[in-house]
Amino acid sequence: MRILSMLLFAALLLPALTGVATAQKKKFPKVVEGGEADPKVMAEFEAYARDLMQNTLAKRGERWLCKPVTSNICGEEGCQRGKDSEVKIYINFQRPLLSRCDHKGCDHYEDPPVVSGMYTFFANKGGYFLKILNDGTEYMEVSSIWLNAFIKYGTCEPYTP
Repeated sequence: MRILSMLLFAALLLPALTGVATAQKKKFPKVVEGGEADPKVMAEFEAYARDLMQNTLAKRGERWLCKPVTSNICGEEGCQRGKDSEVKIYINFQRPLLSRCDHKGCDHYEDPPVVSGMYTFFANKGGYFLKILNDGTEYMEVSSIWLNAFIKYGTCEPYTP
């Protein structure tokens, strides 16, 4: 549990500390401009956040396909850009089953997802974590090998097998 907690902490903090950010456009509107909140922008954000909390990823579709846009490798010396990745993540909410596939084959995880606020999470005790915005427009994946963290950012979309 402690390793998983450390991975979650690293996944949330490392992008901010290293300047690594997602390549895709953020859907979250700029809430504060010039020190004051724009009521129209605030209302848009609140409506978007409400939609994400009420309509989870599972409610929007039974099966999802997630593909990375950027990849980073982090170790004791810091983080660096990873190679382009051919990893695909298949999610089946009916079973529930998460399959992470690459050129070597697929790893399957049957750990049930957890919904918290605007996100759906998958995690296992082996050092894997996936956090998806409930409309699929963004995700963050953290996997670990030895004491290195592989952090990928990407997008998900509903799919039919």
